[in-house]
Amino acid sequence: MIVDKRSDRARITALLRSNTALLLLSFIAIFIFIIFLRGPSSSKTNENNTPMVVPSVSPETVFAPSAPENSAYSPLKNMPAPSTFKSFVYKKGGTISVSLLCKDVYAVVLIFPATIDYRSDPLSAIYNTATPCIKNETYKEIISLDPLKLQQGAHYYDITASQGKKGAWYDPH
Repeated sequence: MIVDKRSDRARITALLRSNTALLLLSFIAIFIFIIFLRGPSSSKTNENNTPMVVPSVSPETVFAPSAPENSAYSPLKNMPAPSTFKSFVYKKGGTISVSLLCKDVYAVVLIFPATIDYRSDPLSAIYNTATPCIKNETYKEIISLDPLKLQQGAHYYDITASQGKKGAWYDPH
């Protein structure tokens, strides 16, 4: 019996090509399976199933509820007007000093441009931190403004508030 070496090579080449294709298809199938296994991406929501804003410049995250300005449910709608908070004009090398009585687990500090109403756009906070504090003790912090890259001569306001382990910050002043 005579064996044709060309036909053996052709068979081996075809077998290798089919195995390579099978391997590639296996990787694609695994990738698709992983995507389906992860499920649909969902945004964070609180107990009322309302979206939560999660801006932060520190490891501690402040959750501020957000809703369209003209919606029936707008948790910030009845909060104080921005004009009631302490305001400042940014100068290079500037700092601000904040102080509040800790009413819960975290002391919250937010800084907004004076041109933006935090009630309609809570994501616009330039500075947003929640720092652990001791209940019924005064929390004090001096914040260096230079790292925030604020606009020289622009007006800003800061909000201090309290926050528990769960939920949004409250009692802004």
